[in-house]
Amino acid sequence: MNVSTKHIYTGRITDQRKIRQLFLLCFSVYFVTYLGRLSYSVSLVEIIRVEGFDKGKAGMIGTMFFFSYGLSQLFSGFLGDILPAKWLVLGALTVSGVSNVLMGRMPTPELMAAVWCVNGIAQAFIWSPLLRTLCEYMPEEERTKRCLHLNYSVPLGTVISYILSATLINAFQWRWAFYVPAVCLFAMGAAWYISMGFMERYVKKIRSGEPGVEEANTDQAEMQEEPKQRTEARPYSWKHLLVASGLFGLLPALFVQGALKDGVATWVPTFLQENYDTSSMVSILSTIVIPVCNLFGVALASMVDRLLRKDEAFGSAVFFGACGSALLVLLLWVQNHMLVALAMFTLCTTSMMAVNTILTAALPARFARTGRASSIYGIINSCVYAGTALSTYGIGALSTAYGWNATIRVWVIGAFLAMAVCFIVSRKWRIFISKYEW
Repeated sequence: MNVSTKHIYTGRITDQRKIRQLFLLCFSVYFVTYLGRLSYSVSLVEIIRVEGFDKGKAGMIGTMFFFSYGLSQLFSGFLGDILPAKWLVLGALTVSGVSNVLMGRMPTPELMAAVWCVNGIAQAFIWSPLLRTLCEYMPEEERTKRCLHLNYSVPLGTVISYILSATLINAFQWRWAFYVPAVCLFAMGAAWYISMGFMERYVKKIRSGEPGVEEANTDQAEMQEEPKQRTEARPYSWKHLLVASGLFGLLPALFVQGALKDGVATWVPTFLQENYDTSSMVSILSTIVIPVCNLFGVALASMVDRLLRKDEAFGSAVFFGACGSALLVLLLWVQNHMLVALAMFTLCTTSMMAVNTILTAALPARFARTGRASSIYGIINSCVYAGTALSTYGIGALSTAYGWNATIRVWVIGAFLAMAVCFIVSRKWRIFISKYEW
């Protein structure tokens, strides 16, 4: 099956100023996306306290988001390779903004779950088009680096979301933690649409060789030859790529990564409140340290990607091992040691942030030459958020039925099993990458 490259090699921007502008635009979009995504997770402990929802029902709301988000990733990945990124992202930001407004008006957990499910669908149609935009418009030497750096928007967006929600809850009430992110999403949608219009016109000038954009045309001759060579050398479907590279074997590890990154982070404030008798405000603010430190997870992932080039699976195994070790310490020292618990949660989620950066940014970018980067990403991320969806509900139910110690034991087992899977897959991944020089 031949792979179309019509979306990938239509004109590259080599002007560094324009590259930075495009990157900052994509970065800003995903940063604001997190404000509208975490507004419920950050407000969870306060909603439980004020509205009296039990943990099972409250967790189900978050589960509906991650379930719909993960399932929709499959569709967004494939559509991201076909439909215009400008319209996909604009529509997603708008629907997400409307969903946040409605969340502040819903009186029951059932209605909130339905609205948050729609938000999950909308948010799924943002990252894949952003990834495609970077791969389509940027030269190869910039592509992987920018995709990796785009992940800094995740911890930064998380930090601001925690601070913003805590401030709004303290000053007003939890409903305002949805209204303000909605305004930000609407504003970002307008900025994206306008800015991408300018960028598309600039790229059209590159393609036509219009005077005044010489800096962006330095590699034009090379790019004109590139599509034919690469298309003939990479005649593979996404199914073949998934199996031949060993990525199919990584799917269980991706499932665990989603559970340990987002699922665990969702319940940290509740864990601190129940185990150390903290207030809702203290629980929320205490966990701000987690996304702040997660910034180092992106930096560590970038460093490991350089040191272990062409071996993303092995790098992921190392970080899964670090996560499992941190959770083991948490299991042994959880009683009466809030700072130790918070430190171990931080190390756990930072390690998972590193895995997320490696497997959902650096790894899909390797397939940019095939025109399948968005599709591969959609498949990968659907597995990640399947784990997140199950854990968001499962952690609440498991901790209620058996206690937090039993819950942490499950986390430890999952982390070390995922480490073993990554080690096993790493050999096949290295052979695949070396064979095709990707």
